[in-house]
Amino acid sequence: MNARLKGYLSATDPNQEKIVHALDEAQGSGVKLYETELKLAYQVVIERKALALEATPESLTVLNDLYRAARIFQKLPFAVGVRRAQNIVYALIDTTYRAKADRGAGDPDSARWVETFRALADLFHITLEE
Repeated sequence: MNARLKGYLSATDPNQEKIVHALDEAQGSGVKLYETELKLAYQVVIERKALALEATPESLTVLNDLYRAARIFQKLPFAVGVRRAQNIVYALIDTTYRAKADRGAGDPDSARWVETFRALADLFHITLEE
């Protein structure tokens, strides 16, 4: 069970449904989770996706990848270190986010990027000024 869950968590594109199902299955059957291994596996994925966003901050695809992965960590029964990813997202506020927000009304791609970034910031408990 732990190996399967680790595989799900460390996948290039983690599948939330499979992860939640495996967590429910583990809880229901009383399987002890190897939290340290699982946390580290997932932390690597989050950091990798955050670094990709840092390298290509304009990309809505890359932003969506990080957002989808970040939604999962809230469902885990243990804390995952996301400080590095938070710092990367925070650093984008005064650069890419502000520029996209300024263009948002006239540019549908920028508006989608801003909407997704706001949702990601919320997941990371980062407050954005309106």
